[in-house]
Amino acid sequence: MAVTPRTIVGVNDGSDLFPDNTISNNNNNNSESSKSNDSTDYVSGRTITETEIETLKHFTYDAEQDQLIGDRAIETTLNSLFLGEQHKMSSGAENIFFTNLGNETNFYPMWGGLKDQSLTINQGADGFIPPSGRVYTDMFSLPLGGNPTLLSTGYSGGNYFGVNIAGLGITTTAGEDLEVGVSLVYELQVNNKKVYKQILPTTEKRFAGDVIEWFFDHPVEIHAGTTIFAEIRKIDRVNDIDYGVFQVRQGDELQADGNYRYQAIVHNRLFEDKDLELISPYLKYNAMDFGLDSTGSTILLRDLTLGANSLLVPHAVNTLEAIANGTKIQIKIKGGAKVIVESLPVNAVSINGTFVNSVLNQAVVQLNSIFTNTAGFASDDTFVNSFTLSGNDLTLGLNDGVSYTVDVTTLGVDENNFVASGSLSGSDLTLTMSDSSIVTVDVTNLSLDENTTVSSGAVSGTDIILTMSDSSTVTVDASTLGGSSSGNPVVSGSVVGTNLVLVLDDATQITIDATNMINGSSGLATSSGWFISYGTNANDAVGTSTNDSTVNQQLPFYFGQALEQGAEFKWNFQSNGGANLIMGIWDGAESPVAYNGGSITASNWGTMFIYAGGFIAGSNSTLLTTNSGSKYVVSNGDAMGIRFGNDGHLTLIDYSGTNEVAVAKTTIPLAVTSFNMQMHTWANGVLPNGIINNVDYIWDIVHDFANTEAGIINGILDHTVLKSAISIEKGEKLMFMLDEVGQGDYFGTNYTNASSGVSTAEEQLDNQFSYATNEALDFDFSGASDWNVNTNATYYFNNGAGVVGYRKGGANTIQGMFSMRFNDDGKLTIYSEDNNEKVATAKADPAIGGSVNLYFGVKGNRAYYSIPVISKQSINGGSQPDVNFVPTVANQTASVTEADVLNFQIISSDNIVNQFVEVDAPSWMSLNQNSGILSGTAPAYLGTSADTIVVNCKAGNAIGGTIEFTVTITVAQVSYTNTKSLNFNGSTSYLQGNPINMNAMDRASNGDGNAWSLSMWVKPSSNTANQTLMVYGAGDDYNYGAITLKQSGGTSLVLNYGTVYDNIILVASNSFVAGTWQHVMITFDGGYTGSIPADSSVYYSEFKIYIDGVLKTPIGVASNGGYSGVISGSDPSNNIFRIGRASNVHNNYYDGTINQIGIWDTNQDANVSTIYNSGATQDLSLLTTAPTHYYEIETSVTTITDIEGNADLTGYNFVNANLVTNTP
Repeated sequence: MAVTPRTIVGVNDGSDLFPDNTISNNNNNNSESSKSNDSTDYVSGRTITETEIETLKHFTYDAEQDQLIGDRAIETTLNSLFLGEQHKMSSGAENIFFTNLGNETNFYPMWGGLKDQSLTINQGADGFIPPSGRVYTDMFSLPLGGNPTLLSTGYSGGNYFGVNIAGLGITTTAGEDLEVGVSLVYELQVNNKKVYKQILPTTEKRFAGDVIEWFFDHPVEIHAGTTIFAEIRKIDRVNDIDYGVFQVRQGDELQADGNYRYQAIVHNRLFEDKDLELISPYLKYNAMDFGLDSTGSTILLRDLTLGANSLLVPHAVNTLEAIANGTKIQIKIKGGAKVIVESLPVNAVSINGTFVNSVLNQAVVQLNSIFTNTAGFASDDTFVNSFTLSGNDLTLGLNDGVSYTVDVTTLGVDENNFVASGSLSGSDLTLTMSDSSIVTVDVTNLSLDENTTVSSGAVSGTDIILTMSDSSTVTVDASTLGGSSSGNPVVSGSVVGTNLVLVLDDATQITIDATNMINGSSGLATSSGWFISYGTNANDAVGTSTNDSTVNQQLPFYFGQALEQGAEFKWNFQSNGGANLIMGIWDGAESPVAYNGGSITASNWGTMFIYAGGFIAGSNSTLLTTNSGSKYVVSNGDAMGIRFGNDGHLTLIDYSGTNEVAVAKTTIPLAVTSFNMQMHTWANGVLPNGIINNVDYIWDIVHDFANTEAGIINGILDHTVLKSAISIEKGEKLMFMLDEVGQGDYFGTNYTNASSGVSTAEEQLDNQFSYATNEALDFDFSGASDWNVNTNATYYFNNGAGVVGYRKGGANTIQGMFSMRFNDDGKLTIYSEDNNEKVATAKADPAIGGSVNLYFGVKGNRAYYSIPVISKQSINGGSQPDVNFVPTVANQTASVTEADVLNFQIISSDNIVNQFVEVDAPSWMSLNQNSGILSGTAPAYLGTSADTIVVNCKAGNAIGGTIEFTVTITVAQVSYTNTKSLNFNGSTSYLQGNPINMNAMDRASNGDGNAWSLSMWVKPSSNTANQTLMVYGAGDDYNYGAITLKQSGGTSLVLNYGTVYDNIILVASNSFVAGTWQHVMITFDGGYTGSIPADSSVYYSEFKIYIDGVLKTPIGVASNGGYSGVISGSDPSNNIFRIGRASNVHNNYYDGTINQIGIWDTNQDANVSTIYNSGATQDLSLLTTAPTHYYEIETSVTTITDIEGNADLTGYNFVNANLVTNTP
C-alpha cells in the first residue's frame, strides 16, 4: 500500500502550535492555506521554521485508511484526546475521566495495578494493587477563608486536604473589574505539576463584587494528605498578554500563619477506593422490597420499579443486616464492610409488599427479623463443665468427668419445628430449625444433675424414689409430672429396672429410661450464681439477671462457687446499653455500696478486670491486647473467661474467635489458691451467666520432660504425656474430640517409662495411635501396630506410604468426635461417634474388672485449648427423653412507662416450667430463660399501635413439653413536655452560665481521657455569616484554649478546639438547612489533640460530629500541629460559657432558634441514636446515662435552669416574644 505524505509549507490549525501568520499549503486538497481539509485559501504571511518542519517529518498521512501516522510518542494537553464531538479523555489529577460530550457524563475506570517492579520492595505481594472502584458521597460545598470582606487579594495559594476529595467547581467574588476579551484561566498544580486547566472567557464586562461560579469540565481528584495549589490568572489570549493573578474578595477568617486568604467556596464530593467485592450495584437504590423464599433460608431482594422482573441477587439468611443510618436505613453484609444499599428512606421499604413500620428503629427490627429468621433464647445458669459439638451431637460434660450426648435434632422448641443442625460458640449452642430459623441456647442452663446415673427405684403412693449411683435419692411426685391443658395428669408410677413407668389419668402409659433423665433432676447445685457480699442481706441470692433497682444499692456481688488454681470462670459477655462491668476481688469496706457510688471506684478493688466501652487496664491488671485504640472491645454474646493459673496469675481470655486471645493479666500474682469472684455493673447491667471449669481435673501429667510443668492450664511443652483423670470400665466409653488439624500427637492406654527426661516419651504408649499431620488416625508404625484396623469402615484410610487407619475427607479436614470403648464383650475399640462406625480394635484385651485410662502425648508445645476435651458415658446411654407433658401458662399483659425498666414475671399455674422462650420480642426486651422474667428499658412512647407489643412466647417443662402463649406489653407515655424554644436575634441576645459550675468539658492535660459530649437542637435562619452556637473555655482564645461551635456559610458546622493559632478545626459541610430543625451532637473521647503534625488525622478522629444522628465526615485542619493545652472554666475573669454568642474578642452571635441542650462528661458515641431518638425530643434525664448538664427552654427567657447540674444559664437581651411555640 502506498502512503502519500502530506507536505505542509505553512498551516494555521487554530491552536498554539503555529501562530496565525503562517503560509500553508496542503497537497491533500490542493489548497494553499487551510485550517481544515476544505479548499479555503488562508494567507498568513510567514513560512514555518526548520524546527517546525523537523517536527512534522514524524507524521505521515495514510489516505487509504484516512489516518495520521506518527513515529514518536506524543505528549498532549490535560484535556488530551477528543473523539470527534462525542467523547473526550482527560486528566483529573489522580484519576482519568472519559467524558460523553453528548450528555456531559464523566465516566471513570475500575483500577488495579503493579507498582514499580524495579524496586525489590514491590516485587512481592505489596507491589500489587488489587482492583478497586471509586465510591463517592453526595456533593457538598466547603467555605474557605470565612465570609467575603470588601478587601481584595489574589486568587493564588495552596489548600491542604486531609481527606480523599474530588473537586467539582468553585464560587468566589470578584475583587476587580474585568474587561471583555480578557479570559480567566484557572490552574491547579500538585507538586509543581499542572493537573488541571480551564478557561473562562469574558463575554461581557465583569465588575468588582460579582459572584463568579463555574464547574469544572470534569472532576479533579486528590488523595488525603495532598496540598493542591490553585491560581486564577487574567489572560488576553488574542494578544498573548498575561495581566497577572486575578483579584478576589479576601475572607474574614484569620489563618494559622497570621494572614488572611482569598475567600472561596469549593464544591466537592468525598471518595473512597473500595475493593470491587465491596461495591454493590444497588448502593444508591431508594426503594426496595425484602422477603424470604419458601424454604426460609434465602433473603429475596426486589426492585419494585422493575415490575415482573423485580428479583435481584438473593442472599442467604444471616448474611445481611439492617442498621439505622441517620433517618434512613442501610443494608450491609452482616459483620462485614460491604454496603448493599446505602440509604433507604423508611417509607420506601417493604417486606413482601407491606411497608415497614414508619418508626426507624422498629423498621430496622422488622428487617433484621426477616434477615435472620430467628427465634432466640435468653440464658442464665451454671451447671455444665464443658461442651463439644460434633456434627449434630452435643456432648455436655459435668464436673465429675461424666458426659451426656444429645442429638440436637431432638431439641425442638415446638412439636412441628425440629432442629436440623447445630453449632457451638463459647457456651452458646446455636440450633438451626427445620424452618431455617435460628435458636440460641446457653447450654449452662440445661440444668444437668451432677449425679451420674439412676441405679434403682421404688414407688410409694404417687412418689417415685430414685436411688442414684452415689447413693443419694431423689423423690418425685409423679402426679405433678403430667397434666397438660387437656386434663390428663399422671396418677401413678412404678420403676421396673431403670425404667420409669407413668400411668396417666386416661390409663395410657409412658415409659422413660430414668438413667437418661438429664433435664429436670432435682440434684441442682446451689452454690453457683451471684450473691450479695455484705450488709443485712449478705449471702442472699441476687435473684435477678440484671442489676435492677431491687439490688443495685448492694454491690459488689460474689459468685457462689470458688475459683481455684487450675480452673476458669467462663461466661458469655453481655452489656446492657453499654453498662460497664468489673470482675475481680473487692478490697474496699465490707459494706454494701451503690452502683453509682464506691463500687466503681478503682481503689476499692485489689484486683479488677474492667470493661468501659472496652476492656482497659485496672487495679493490678495490665492490658495485653487491644483492638480499638487503647481498648479491647468485645460484642454481646462473645465467650469470655478468667483463668486462674497455677502460677497465681489471673488471665482474661476471649474465646470467641478461632484462637483464644489473652486480653489482660494480673500484674502481681494472687497469694491465695482459691477465691470467690466478685463483680460490679451499672444500673440494669447484665450479671455474667458464669460457670467454673476445673481444667486441671481432667488430666494428670505423667511425663514432664524438663520438670517445668505446673498443670495444664498454662499449656504443655514438647514430649509431655498426660493421663486422663477419669477412666472407663466395661460398658463405658471415653469421648475425645479432634477439633483441630492434626499435629502428629499420640494417644494410648498406658505409659511406663521415666517421669521426665525422655525425648520420645510421646511415642512410648501402650496401644498407641496418632492423629497425623494429614488428619488421619494412624495405627501403623513402621509396619507394627497394636490395633486391628476395620478395613470395612466407610472412611478406612491407607495412603500406601505407611499411614493406615481412618480419615474422612482430605487433608485439613477436621475429624470430629471419637470414643474409646470398653465393650461388653471385653474388647477395646476406637469408634467414630460422628459416622457411627468402628475404626479399630485393640489386639490385646484390657483386664476384665479393671479400668482403662486415655493417655495423650504431644510432639511439640501445645496451648491448653489444643488439649482434647474428654468425658465418659455409658455406651448404651442414649440421648434425652422426649415426652409431652405441657405446663399451663395463660396469655398475660403488662405495661411500662417509656424509658422505664420493664421487670415482668411470667406466671404459670399447673406443672413445672424449666424453660421459657420468646419468639419475637423487640431488641430492647429480653426474656430470662430460667426465671421467666421479661426485662429491658422501654422505648419512647409513639402514640401509635407500635406502643402495644405482643410477644409470642413458649414454656417447656423438664421433660420436653411446650405451650405457646403471649405477653402483651403496653408502653405508656411519660409526663414530659417540650413545647417552647428560644429565638436568638443574631445581634445582641445570648445565654451565659458560670463557667466554674460547668466543668464537663474540662481537660487538665493533653490526652488525659476526660471525654465529653454535646447535644443541641437548632433551627438555623438563612443568615450565611459566621454564627456561634456555643463557646466554653478562654475568653481570650488567642492565648488560651477554648471550644467553639459555629455555623458557617449558612450550611457548614465548624468545631474549633484550641486557640486561634494552635487548634483542631473540623468543618462538616452540608450540615444545616435554613428553617429546618436539626439535631447537632459532638463527642470527644478524651484523646490527644496536638503537638505532632504528622498525627493530625489521629487528632481529628478523637472527635465525632453527628447531624440528625448521622456521622459526618468533616474536613480537618491541625493548625501548628493541633492544640495540646488546657481547657478550663475555672477562671471567671477570663473563662466563659455561652450559648449563642462568641467571646468579646470575636463577638458574633447566633441567628436562629435553639430548643434543648445536653452536655455529658463522658463519650456518648454508643448512645447517639438513643439521644437523637429518631428526631423526637425526649426527657434526657431518663436516659441510662443522663447528661451532666441539661437545659429545657419552657417558661423563661431570663433564667434557664440546669436540670441535672448547677450551671444555670442567664438570658441577655431577650424579650418574652422570643419564647416561641416552635419545637423539633
